[in-house]
Amino acid sequence: MASVREKLDLEGKSRIAACGDGSRGNSGAAGGCEAMPAIKTASFNGNGYVQIPPFPPIPLTRHAYVDTFRVWLPHHLNRGARASLREMDPGMHYTEAREKEFWAKQGGAWIRYIVAVTFQSLDRNITEVLEQHCHRPLVNGVHLALDWVFATQKDALRAGDFAKHHIVKRGHRGSHPIDRFKESDYYGRRGSRNTLAIYADKQYRHGAGYACHLEARLQGRAALTERGIRSLRDLLTFDHRAFWQRNLRLVVFDRRRLGKRVTGRHLSSAPRITGHGAFIYDNDLRAGDTYIRAAGSPTAVLATLRQHGMAAAGVYHEFDHTAYLP
Repeated sequence: MASVREKLDLEGKSRIAACGDGSRGNSGAAGGCEAMPAIKTASFNGNGYVQIPPFPPIPLTRHAYVDTFRVWLPHHLNRGARASLREMDPGMHYTEAREKEFWAKQGGAWIRYIVAVTFQSLDRNITEVLEQHCHRPLVNGVHLALDWVFATQKDALRAGDFAKHHIVKRGHRGSHPIDRFKESDYYGRRGSRNTLAIYADKQYRHGAGYACHLEARLQGRAALTERGIRSLRDLLTFDHRAFWQRNLRLVVFDRRRLGKRVTGRHLSSAPRITGHGAFIYDNDLRAGDTYIRAAGSPTAVLATLRQHGMAAAGVYHEFDHTAYLP
C-alpha cells in the first residue's frame, strides 16, 4: 500500500505529465494541448512540486513602443510651433508650471523650466520641431509599453491574468502599494520614479485584435538616465528588447519550499505531512499557499521576504520568456 509521501509524489508527477510534451491541456484548443514556454528548471524535485500555471497562448505579435513621454521647456513655444505639434499629436497636453518651478542642470548651467508638454505618441517630426523651437528641452517622464496582441479578447484576458500572477517588478519594496482598479493592476506609488501597469480589457490601439498591455512608467531624470534616456533622440533609438529582456521577469513559486522558508525550516528538510485516514495535509504546501494568497502577487511575496530578512533564493523558478519579448 502506497505511503502518504508516495501519494503526494504521484499527484505532483501526474499534474506535470497531464500533457506529455510539456504543455497544459486546454479544452478550447484544437488537439487538447497548446504550446507553452519552458521553465528553466524542472517542475518536479525531491522536495515537492511546482504548480503549473495556466499559460496563455503565444501572442500573434509583440509590440514595444514609447506610449507617452513628457518634456519640460524653459520657455513657451510660439503659436505656430504649438499648432504644428498638435496637428502631429492631437492628444498633446501643454501646461505651465504655476505651482512649483523646476530647475535642472544642463551643459554646466542651471536652467529654469516653466512648461511641461505631454505627448501621446512618438514621432521624429515631433522631436525635430521641439529641438528647432526650444533651447535644451528636457525629457522628464516616459511610459514604455509592451503589447501582447491576440486574435480574441479571451486570449488577451488570459494573458493579463497570467502576467498579474507571475510577473515580478524590479525594485519593488514591501512598502510600495499594489492597487487594483477594475481590470488594471498598478505596482508602485502614483508619480514615483518607477511603476508598472498591467491591463488586458481593451482593444489593440495600433491595429486589429486585442492586447495584454504592460507599461513601465519612468519618472524623473535619474530614472531615465539609468536606462540610457538623456535626450529626445535617445527615445528614437531606444532598445526596447534589451529593456524588456531585463525587466520582464515571470516566475512561479515552489510552494512547498516557500512554506519551509516562511516557517523557518531548512529547504532540504523532510516535508511535514499529516495523514488522517484518506485525508492528507501538507503543512509546508499550505503555509506557502497561504503566504502567496496573503501577499497577493509574486512581486509582493518577494518584497515581503526581503522586508523580513528572508532569502528568496531557492523558492521560485523563472520562465524562459523569449516568446513574449518584442
